[in-house]
Amino acid sequence: MAADFRSSLLRAWTHQRAYTDRLTGDLTPEHVFQTPPGGVVMNHPAWVLCHLTAYAPVLAAMLRGEAPQDPLDHPFGKRSTPTLDPGAYPEWEQVREDYLSSHDLVPGALENARADTLNAPPSIARFRDRWSALSGVVVHLMIHHESVHLGQLSAWRRVCGLPSV
Repeated sequence: MAADFRSSLLRAWTHQRAYTDRLTGDLTPEHVFQTPPGGVVMNHPAWVLCHLTAYAPVLAAMLRGEAPQDPLDHPFGKRSTPTLDPGAYPEWEQVREDYLSSHDLVPGALENARADTLNAPPSIARFRDRWSALSGVVVHLMIHHESVHLGQLSAWRRVCGLPSV
């Protein structure tokens, strides 16, 4: 992966971290389980941040050439669904802190990732069905996956009557 491409990924990753901080920085523990009018349970802030937190350490580990466990069945992994039960989540400030600290694992791992690691098949089997090389997983998790869920947070804010950021 060319250095300028890594730089572009890292710039986007940093931007998304800052955007997440703006999307969630003004929320109180009472806000994070709020449902929009009509009672539709959306991917609310607690679930979104816990979900993204499940994937960042996995991405960092793969970038280091490790074979982490697939977060598919993690309590906040792909197969999970949001619940309005606050007891299913850590305290809100811990959720935010965990997201930010796990997010911060990725830049150094990407900067130090070896070309042969990035060009190798992903260590997680279900990712190999979609991408022949880890580099594709990197782009997906850093850009697509993260952005989709941040868009959900932005939409959640608006339907709950909170200001846009």
